[in-house]
Amino acid sequence: MKIENYILKILSLIGFIILFHSYAFSQARPMLTWNAVPGASGYRVEVADTNRNILISETVSVSSITLNIRPGTYLARVTSLNVFGKHSVLGDWFTFIVAVSSTPVFNSASPNTVDSENRRTTISIHGHNFMNRSSARLLHNGREIENQTHRFVSDSRIDITFIPSNNLIGDLDLIIRNPEVEPLRVPNAVKIVEKYKFDSISPSIVRNANGPTLFRIFGEKFTSDITVEISGNGLIALPENVRFISSEEIEFVFDPEKMTAGKYNITLLGGGTGITVRNRLTITKLTGVSATIGMNYDYLLSPWNQTINNTLIAPEMSLGFQPAFLETVPVLRFFGIETHLAFVKQFGNKNPIESNFTMRSLMLGGGLFFKYEIPFIPFTAFILRGGGGLNFLDVIDIENGQLPFGYSTTNYYYGGAALRFNIFYKMFMEIGGNYQSVLTKPTVDINPRINSVKSFVKFGIYF
Repeated sequence: MKIENYILKILSLIGFIILFHSYAFSQARPMLTWNAVPGASGYRVEVADTNRNILISETVSVSSITLNIRPGTYLARVTSLNVFGKHSVLGDWFTFIVAVSSTPVFNSASPNTVDSENRRTTISIHGHNFMNRSSARLLHNGREIENQTHRFVSDSRIDITFIPSNNLIGDLDLIIRNPEVEPLRVPNAVKIVEKYKFDSISPSIVRNANGPTLFRIFGEKFTSDITVEISGNGLIALPENVRFISSEEIEFVFDPEKMTAGKYNITLLGGGTGITVRNRLTITKLTGVSATIGMNYDYLLSPWNQTINNTLIAPEMSLGFQPAFLETVPVLRFFGIETHLAFVKQFGNKNPIESNFTMRSLMLGGGLFFKYEIPFIPFTAFILRGGGGLNFLDVIDIENGQLPFGYSTTNYYYGGAALRFNIFYKMFMEIGGNYQSVLTKPTVDINPRINSVKSFVKFGIYF
């Protein structure tokens, strides 16, 4: 009789299990059962080792038999008997395994923290005493989560696959079941979290001669156990004393002197799943000097705007310097000194009675500036500046080409604001405006003082 004629079922047993093909049976002395065959008066059961040495050969009147064998791999066949105790066809041999069913042991889950925005995720459960009939399930608020599957890998590993979601945020329990023994429940085995989101770091460019520097990172969904890792150029740094400010801001102190010049990645780790943003921190060997060149437009204020027709868009250059030793000094680290050179040309006379003339100015000056990197706008700095200098002025009568008033040197002052955008590594663009005024009455006897508003666009580079 062929074994396909029988459907074996799992019985409740204790201590051992029998695996028939992929099915399991367990008992102190394992029992093999099958569906009864109508009209059969009994069954002949034969059990052999893998070398076909017969270990058990018995005739039973019921559709089960208790086996007194040790754990291992065996062969068996079951043949039904007619009313005369005879058989027509012998059953086919099949393989089964007898193994010990023990309480599962849990060691770890990997990963044990999962981003709620992940797609289908597989978690490996590591431990002992796992079997191919073991089951492993994740529970949220005491209920098994939906759409999860498990796969037996080995006696020390089971994989669980599921789909995380925002509805599962929090701790998940794990339950592992082996046949006929108490299930193992592991509380808080896996955690579903919202992924950290990185927006910006301030400052984003520092010199490696700065010494310990306070950095701020802005983003979303930060947790109080967050840690920071800075890596790149073959180096890894773990800043200490990371301070949690809010779910949108953290700060830490880090010494750039420990790193070489270059671009660095920032990794955020902690209760949320790790996130790495690349090339967001630049450590340079900059001297603190910046140089710019651009164009300015000078708009004259009353009463000169009623006299001069036009202003030439003219060139402007500047140099700035922020000393490295100020980087560790509160407040002062935002300040620097600058010099600039600008050319301004106004021409045309709005008074039809008077002759046209051109007024040219070469302005050479300097002052202080305040630079603050805007934390919530990446790669952007706000600048305030003020100072003064010398204005070399001449006025030309266009109609006869003469200098009716000659040359003069006057003093002037300026103040203004600008936005600076880092556009590529050490390069930046600056857009802003200044108010400027001549302080003293020019020797050319032009009266009153020349007041104007200057707008400019400049491009620069850090050294």
